[in-house]
Formats: sequence, C-alpha cells, structure tokens
Amino acid sequence: MLQISWTFIYFLFPLFCLTTYISLDTGFTQCHSDFNQLKRTGIYQLLNPQIISKILLLIIVVVCSIRITRTHTIVIISIIIEFLNAYILFSSLYTLIIISKMYMNDKKCSLNESKNNGISGHYFTYIYYFQVLTHLVDSISLELKNPFFIFFATEVFQIQTTKFFEFNFHPFQKSKSFQSVIGMMLFFGYILFSWGTLFDTLIIGYHTPRQAILGTVLGILSTLLYQLFLQVPFKFQSLLNSFFLIIVIGCYYILTQEILNGIVCVLAITSLILTVVIEYYNNYQHIDSSLILI
Repeated sequence: MLQISWTFIYFLFPLFCLTTYISLDTGFTQCHSDFNQLKRTGIYQLLNPQIISKILLLIIVVVCSIRITRTHTIVIISIIIEFLNAYILFSSLYTLIIISKMYMNDKKCSLNESKNNGISGHYFTYIYYFQVLTHLVDSISLELKNPFFIFFATEVFQIQTTKFFEFNFHPFQKSKSFQSVIGMMLFFGYILFSWGTLFDTLIIGYHTPRQAILGTVLGILSTLLYQLFLQVPFKFQSLLNSFFLIIVIGCYYILTQEILNGIVCVLAITSLILTVVIEYYNNYQHIDSSLILI
C-alpha cells in the first residue's frame, strides 16, 4: 500500500509556500540571489542547517538500530540493512536525475552557469529521506519476537494492507518507550533543519523555483517508489537494489564514459552479504541467547 501521511503534507506545505513566494517575487525561472555573495563561510558554515540535518539523520539511524534492555544493548542488523538499501536506492535514483539534468541543459543558479542544475537535488534528497526516516522511526515501536535475538524477524517490516493508497494521520505507531520518544524528537529536529536547508536553497539562490518544484515532484515520486520497494520480500530487497544499481551505473557509463563512486557498490555488496547472513541464521541456525552484539 502507498501511504501519504498528513505529517508529510505538513512537511511539504511550507516549501510550497516559499516556492510560490519566490516565484512571485523574482520569477519562476530566475535565481532569487547570487549564492556566491550570500553563502555561509568561515565559522558560519558550521551553522549550516544542511550539516546539522545530516548529523541528525545519522543519529536517528543509530537510535533505530539498537534496542537497550536492562542487561544488553542489541544491534538490529536488519535495520542497518534497511538503511543501506534506502541509501543505495537513493543513489540509483539520484544518478538518473544527474543524467536527466544533462539533457535539460539548465545551468541557471550554478557557479558561473557552468553546471547542469535543472533539478534541485536538495529538494529531492530531503523529501526522499523524510519517508525513509518515517519508516525507521516507526520501526522502534515494533517488538522483537525474541528479546535476545540478534536479528529482527524480517516479516514484521512487510506492509500488510488491502488498500493501494490512503491518507494516514498518524505516521508513527503508538509507543510509550523512551527510545521512541527520543527517535521522534530527533526526527522532528531533522524536519526543522531540513526546512532550513531547503529555504536556503531558494533564498540564497542555489536553485530557481522551477528547479525546486521539479526536485519536489521527483522527491514525492521517489517516496512512493520507496514504499513499493518495501513491499518486496526482505530477502530479495538487496538483490533487486543491486540489479537496479548495475543497470543505472551501466547507463551512466555509456552516456558519460565516467565511473560512479565505488562506495555505493561496496555498500551494495555489504547489504547483500548481511542479508544472506541474516536469512541463513533466521532459517537454518539456532542462535544462542548469549550471542548478542554489544
């Protein structure tokens, strides 16, 4: 099922208002400012909301990947795999955006108009990761089938629904755990600094309203694609992701004669290996309760 939460709509609404204002004030296809004059430098660069939002994202992933009991700290491997798969899928989709920008030949708001800039990567990225973090923070409320089990039972992440699309007012499962509260507080902090980053993108002049809207539309589509991806059985997600990544890398190389960053490939291989390990132990091995990742 594809879900659009009201929280997601509330997240998009200020961005829509800002884009409308900048369009009326400066023009739909014009830069609001010269970012070379307004961008943060020196000590003020440390206050960049983009940096803070990235730090919060990583902290949220760590918080979602562990469960703390009275005697143990449990590392949940499947949550790590979930995030790796989300990042790999994002990398593939972002590469397709890079290819699209090459053919759009829109260089407005780039440095000396020398860079393809037709789609706002900032808007696409932050909207995509909003959906990813919603899913991860929601998983904190899920209970382990065995509290001393290294791995999450994979089926708890599968979406059990009959409707294809619906609006959901509560994007998070109800939970009284302190960890869930911390996760949600960090997530709302991420939202605030995401707004700061995306406001900067238009106000400082990194993108035109048109480029921001294209990034927003593609970002929304990417969240729907991510939800469809989550409906794939867990044990096949890494494999599907890797095939898609190989196809995208091949297309990119054919068009540009350049090779993408190898880190994404390493992460894809890591995700595959971890998935094989988790499926092997879940299906064929009895894991002693003393085997806890601390």
